[in-house]
Amino acid sequence: MLYSVNMWLVGSGLLLLLLCLKFTASVVLNPTCHVICTTKSECECICTDSSCATNMQNETLCRCPSRSEVAPNCTQPIPSCPSGQAFNGQKCMCECLPKACTNLQKQSNSCDCVCLNQLSCAAPTVFDQRFCACTCPETITCDAPLSLNFLTCKCECDLASLNCVPPQFTNESRCACQCPPVVQACNGLQVFKNKTCACECLPKFCTNLQKLSSNCDCICINQASCPPPMVFNQRFCACTCPETITCDAPFSLNFLTCKCECNPASLRCLSPHVINESRCTCQCPTTQSCNNLQVFNNQTCTCECLPKVCTSLQRLNTNCDCVCKNQLSCSFPMVFDQRFCACTCPATATCKAPFFLNFLTCNCDCDPASLNCMPPNVKNVTSCTCQCPMPTQVCNKSQLFDNVNLHVQVQIKCTIQLFVGLAAAVAPL
Repeated sequence: MLYSVNMWLVGSGLLLLLLCLKFTASVVLNPTCHVICTTKSECECICTDSSCATNMQNETLCRCPSRSEVAPNCTQPIPSCPSGQAFNGQKCMCECLPKACTNLQKQSNSCDCVCLNQLSCAAPTVFDQRFCACTCPETITCDAPLSLNFLTCKCECDLASLNCVPPQFTNESRCACQCPPVVQACNGLQVFKNKTCACECLPKFCTNLQKLSSNCDCICINQASCPPPMVFNQRFCACTCPETITCDAPFSLNFLTCKCECNPASLRCLSPHVINESRCTCQCPTTQSCNNLQVFNNQTCTCECLPKVCTSLQRLNTNCDCVCKNQLSCSFPMVFDQRFCACTCPATATCKAPFFLNFLTCNCDCDPASLNCMPPNVKNVTSCTCQCPMPTQVCNKSQLFDNVNLHVQVQIKCTIQLFVGLAAAVAPL
């Protein structure tokens, strides 16, 4: 195919050269196409439409050919020829431009190269106009290492392209290189590689001081002997302290002696604390002696009261007593009570039933609801007592008026009254 294209280009170049050689002393003629010339020795034949070009560089050297020059014997107007054709002034017609066809082809009326003989092809082959032969359809493609068999139009194994490297061998049925049937068992850190037919370590990052061992571990390229208590560390490929030695803050490990030493820089003592380097701690400058109600607080370095429950209106004073946050001025007769942080009646103000203490006036007021008067007695709110509804009857010397039953009680009451009277008479003696 490439040979055919090259031949066509060579033929076209010869044709253009022959056309451009038709120079006169002052005119360039071209019977089949327009021409643009720069000099008499250098001209380029360019096929354009049937109209003459107007942008000629020098009309004395280059111009469009006239009708008489192109077709002196033609009586009909010169037509515009289709692509691939040129006007023949001798034949007064458009003709195909020369085209390089193979010896199995000819040029058709449409100026295409067609085969001299059309063949009937056996399936799956089809007739190819380019080669004038039966070939496989272009839709059939094969991926390497398979290649197309042009006789059967099937993809077949190309054993030569496999290039199997021992210990691999060629598996023609699979068209692949494979390892021998005995497959090596790999551990969890390895994977079987078909390219080498061996177990290989999974990808693992090792430092530039390390290499992968047969067990897929990163080991140091150079092993060193360390002075005790140091040991050789495979991670850093250097002598380090044993990992079993750990230090709790504020102590830190001395990597030269492998001992825990105080690191004063790590002690951030808050005022008023100071650093005690011997104990590697923060402590109070001095320990204060506290009274029985107090305890020394190592956080604040001061004596503080023992825990005591005060109300939300109270606070602890320096004597560790609950005192009111706000002291109020009370109206007489009320006094300020530190227990409740409010104005209350004095603790000495007490009332006996049926009287009750009025917390607004601090006076003893009568509570009528607490008087349980039995009929016919009635309540007297003024005296806060039960009394008869009528004037008291006059009793004789041997009687008492019964305020409960409202009649003269004889015998028992009188006897009691008599006893009371005698007791009173005898008493001075």
